[in-house]
Amino acid sequence: MSAMHKSLDDYLKVRRALGFKLESTERCLRRFFDFLDAEGAEHITTELALRWARQPPDGEPFTWAQRLSRIRLFAAWYRTRDPRTEVPDQGLLSASVRRKPPVIFSQKQLAELVREAEKLPSRRGMRGCTFSTVFGLLAVAGLRISEAVSLDRDDVDLLHGHGPRVHDMRHSFAARTMVQWYRDIAMA
Repeated sequence: MSAMHKSLDDYLKVRRALGFKLESTERCLRRFFDFLDAEGAEHITTELALRWARQPPDGEPFTWAQRLSRIRLFAAWYRTRDPRTEVPDQGLLSASVRRKPPVIFSQKQLAELVREAEKLPSRRGMRGCTFSTVFGLLAVAGLRISEAVSLDRDDVDLLHGHGPRVHDMRHSFAARTMVQWYRDIAMA
């Protein structure tokens, strides 16, 4: 095992002791080290880091920047052990995540989505009911998907609207109706 490989193990151990999981970082850096070995490199250079980070050539710029960032952090740490190590500059590969614009459904499209969701097949008959209720709640109550799927019975108070994690749906007739309909089916 080379000194760089040993240092990678030390680096991961130190960062994990600080609470980082680093699973994807470890995979990334180990692949980079395989590349360095194949190149016969004895130390990290900016040129090698850039060449590896930009693979594949038709890849996503965000992925390239993320790879180079992981190499940069390790190289800055490793430079204290090997002064020949080059730390790639911060702005060499910068890319931001471009989120797709949200899709805004019309009332007609939402109604169609909820109706079609009701038709989803399932062995116990609850899939269609569950999905149509979730889609309806997302639409009428403004819940995030993570909020909707983590709801428990005690989280929704249809009468009083208070409690530790209660979503107050008293003012939304549609939300109250959907949740009550789902409760009635689920309890049957």
